[in-house]
Amino acid sequence: MHRWLKQYSVGGLPALLKIGKSTGRPRVISKAVIAGLSEKLREESCEFKSYKEIGKWVEEKYQISVKYQTLHKQLHYRMKAKLKVPRRSSIKKDKAAGIEFKKN
Repeated sequence: MHRWLKQYSVGGLPALLKIGKSTGRPRVISKAVIAGLSEKLREESCEFKSYKEIGKWVEEKYQISVKYQTLHKQLHYRMKAKLKVPRRSSIKKDKAAGIEFKKN
């Protein structure tokens, strides 16, 4: 509150309405890497099965090391990307029963 009153007394209303730039640290994953990742994920022949594989790809292509958590947060929450991995099938499953089930 004290800071706001001081800003108002020094600069008036324009000083209070001025939007300042964030002084936080820059992101580990640059915009070029994000663009490359989104392009790679859009491809039909995308071979990524895990976030570790994506991390290895980023390290090979862009020569930066990215933590698993950072990569997951970027892909899952910010880019809304999901890895398309098929579910495992049981070896005990009866294939004939599966075909019969699909017919009905």
